Amino acid sequence: MTTPQCRKTLFGRRQGPLRGWILVHGRRYLPCTARSMSPRGALLEVEQLPTRLPFRFRLAFDAWDMTFDCEVRNIVLHVVSVLFEDDEASSADLYAKDEAAPPG
Repeated sequence: MTTPQCRKTLFGRRQGPLRGWILVHGRRYLPCTARSMSPRGALLEVEQLPTRLPFRFRLAFDAWDMTFDCEVRNIVLHVVSVLFEDDEASSADLYAKDEAAPPG
């Protein structure tokens, strides 16, 4: 399985609903819907948002076999804005590497 940073660059910005799950160790999974996604983060709609959502959690999607480590940036009502954490390089650096690679 490739790293999430490499896979994030495959879809670019994605508009429209995408079913997912917020994974918090020791808690039940929270269903969510990604309304907007980019290589750097996502806008999540969570119908049953708990009173305390951890600052960091994992995000998994039904459509893809991958998870993202996320940081909460903003919460308004039941909408959570998250930033994907990068382990090795920023998403912008990965785009630069893809563009610099020779064709073929």
